[in-house]
This record gives sequence, C-alpha cells and structure tokens, in this order.
Amino acid sequence: MQTLIAELSRRKKQLIALSADLVMLPACLWGAFALRLGEWNPDVWSFWPAFLVCICVAVPVFMRLGLYRQIVRYMSNHAIKVIFQGCLSAAAGVAVMAFYIYSIREPSDPVFPRSVPIIFFLLALLYVSGSRFMVRGYLHRPQDRKQMEPVIIYGAGYKGVDLARLLKQEKDYQVVAYLDDNPKLQTSSIDNIKVHPPSALEGLMGRYGVQQVLVALNSDAEGRRQVLEFLEDYEIRVRLIPDIGEMMSGVSNLTHLRDVSIEDLLGRDEVEPLPHLLSQSVSDRHVLVTGAGGSIGSELCRQMIRLNPRSLVLLEQSEFGLYQIHRELESYVTSQSLGIPVVPVLGSVLDTTLLHRTLERHHVETLYHAAAYKHVSLVENNVIQGIKNNTFGTLYCAQAAMDCGVRNFILISTDKAVRTTSVMGASKRMAELILQALQEEAGATNFSMVRFGNVLGSSGSVVPLFTEQ
Repeated sequence: MQTLIAELSRRKKQLIALSADLVMLPACLWGAFALRLGEWNPDVWSFWPAFLVCICVAVPVFMRLGLYRQIVRYMSNHAIKVIFQGCLSAAAGVAVMAFYIYSIREPSDPVFPRSVPIIFFLLALLYVSGSRFMVRGYLHRPQDRKQMEPVIIYGAGYKGVDLARLLKQEKDYQVVAYLDDNPKLQTSSIDNIKVHPPSALEGLMGRYGVQQVLVALNSDAEGRRQVLEFLEDYEIRVRLIPDIGEMMSGVSNLTHLRDVSIEDLLGRDEVEPLPHLLSQSVSDRHVLVTGAGGSIGSELCRQMIRLNPRSLVLLEQSEFGLYQIHRELESYVTSQSLGIPVVPVLGSVLDTTLLHRTLERHHVETLYHAAAYKHVSLVENNVIQGIKNNTFGTLYCAQAAMDCGVRNFILISTDKAVRTTSVMGASKRMAELILQALQEEAGATNFSMVRFGNVLGSSGSVVPLFTEQ
C-alpha cells in the first residue's frame, strides 16, 4: 500500500486531498449540528447555504496558503498554522452565513445554533490536521523492521533527535534507544524512543542486537573525545555526524555519518598551515617539489597551487603517485582557470643529471625537498637504501640547487632527527647536517629546514594503521 501511494503522481495526490476535503468539511459541519442538537439525524436542510460556504471559504484559503502543495510525507508543524487559518476562516464564513440566515428567517423556521460555528471549527481542525498527520505517520511506518539495522544514538539533544527523525525517513536504520549523560533526560521518551544512561549500553546491545552507536552531540571536541573514550570498552562500531561547519557549507548533511577518525581521539586541534609564510617562497615563483607523489609532498603541492606559483614542477619516482597528483592538480587548475603550468617529472633524486636538467629547464627558484623514506621499520631493514635516498638524495639535490642558482631550498625533515634512535631518524639528521655545512659555501642559495612531527594521515605515520585496526 505504501508503495502504491508513493507511485502516484503529484497531481493525483493533490486531487485526492482536495476531494477528501470537499466531502469531509460539510460532514464536519453536519457533525457540529448533530453534537449541538443531540440528534443523530438533525434537520439541517434549511441551512444548506452554510454547507456551501464552508467549502467555498476553506478550500480557497488552503490553496492560497499552500496546503495542497505540501508533501504529506515531510509535512512539518508549519502546516498546523495553515490548517488553523483555513479552518478559522471557514468557521467565520459559517458564522456570517448563520447571521444572514437568522436575519431573513420566518418565525416558523428553525434557529441556527450560535455554537455550531465553534464546534465546526474544532471538528474541521481535528479532521484536516489529523488526517494528514495520520497519513504521514503511515508513510513513515517501516515496511519490514527485520531489514532495518537497530542503532543507538548517543546524545538526546536537538542533533540526536533530528538524526533519529531523518533516519526514520531513510528506513535503513531503526533507532531503538538514546543514550545521554544528562540525568534530566534519562528515563524520558522522545518520539516513543526511551532515553537511557550510558551505563545501560551493554544491556541494550544484548537486547536489540545493536552493532552501531551514532554519536550526535551538541558539545565541543573535548566532550566528543570523552564519549569516544567511554565507548572504547565496547565491541561496537562508532560513527559520528558531520561537524556543523560541514553542514552549513553544504559539504554534507546530518545523515552523512562517518567513522571515528584519529583527529577525534587526539584531544587537540590540528595545526593548520600559515598561507602567508608559504606564499613568500611560492607566489609568482617557479617551484619544484621532490617526492611530489608522497603523502607530504602531495599535500604541499595542493597548498602551493592555491598560492599562484609561476609554475609547479613535480619530481617523483613512483609512476602511479606522480600520475595521481598531476591529474588532481591539472583538474584544479582547469576548474579555477588559473593557467599555472604543472610539469610532471618521473625520476629519482639520486639522478644528478636529471636534477640539473630539470632545474635549468624550468628555471626553478624554490625547491621543496620532501622525497624520503619515512617508515621506520622498513628503513631499519633496508639501511643502505634508506641512507642513499634520505641522506645522499638530499646532498645531490642541494648541490644541484647551488649549481643552478636556486634561491630557496627547504628540506622537509622529521622530529625523529632529534636524539635519534633509528636509522631513519639518523639519515634525516645527516641530511640536516649536510645543509648546515653547505650553507657556508651556498652563495645565492638559502638553505632551510623544517621538522614535521605527527603528520596526520601521512604514509609514514601510524594513523593509517590505527584506522585499519
């Protein structure tokens, strides 16, 4: 039945609603007479103009206020205001007609009861609003609860309630309970869904077979992190609703649930880049990035392309990595109509001939050296390759930069170079020492370095491993 109603055209649904009102509004007026006179079959034939007026007033008002344009499935409380105005107008029309009938009646004619317009207003309001919300409730009724996954929402605030109502419309999930830390909300019910204390989670999981908890909190990141720490002890999938900024910008909506990310568990905010610092060595310059296909190098390229370099050269030894970042940057440049040349160069930083040719051909002014092996365990097991790439690769790049007159050379180093205990950290520390030594004879080239700590999501960090686990 639900499917049949849903498949009807919009025009047919409007005609059904209009036809029902044309029949039921006079029936409400007849019911008002029956209630007032206390008779099952009241004599109302002499009052037939009032029946005509209740239709001729209410239906046009409903049309003017847009009642028939509203989709019943998504009808909101605003519809009650429209229905109230329409029914009040119809009752007023009936009252005016009653006064007119009374003024022209013969002494032997029956009297139009003065309370009938009031009773009619109440009955019409009950019918018009009740019928539509009853249909809405029927359409929202799940067709097969067995196919719906039971979930629990952590947070009985406005976000949690809105999420539950949206999920009810989606019909993929069945919200079986709320969890909330507020004692005032516990043991209460919202839309016939009970609010429980967080300590009841284990019992609810066993009772309903819940495998997901949806966190919909109004609190800040710290409050969210405390909730996630509480849920760590349970073998259950935890998903979060998007941040309010994402919903306001239109990037996502309330039903775009996401899994817990490492940023949610860190307990501190990310350090955002400072564009004005990066722009000093990028804007209106020819820039080269080594290791451009890696996680750090590719993000540097994404930041730089927004700062309008004169050209951006990508040096990468991984064919697939270079292809991906080049395609992404080319797509961005085209969509923004920037006209910035993005040049992919496939090769290794150990190839000195390639380095000199690339720097001279593209007149590179700024070189960001991000090419490195970052996985501590892999470099530990491949010491020679790690030192060749991280240490000698930096040496060859720095020497080529000096020979070709590059103005700025920036080494992307690591905090593991501080009091290092690994081969990877030692190889990067040696690279730092090389730059310090070359600076004394660098001439026009300015060498600098920056140590990155925990780069979220980089291939060398533990974040991907945490996410997999």
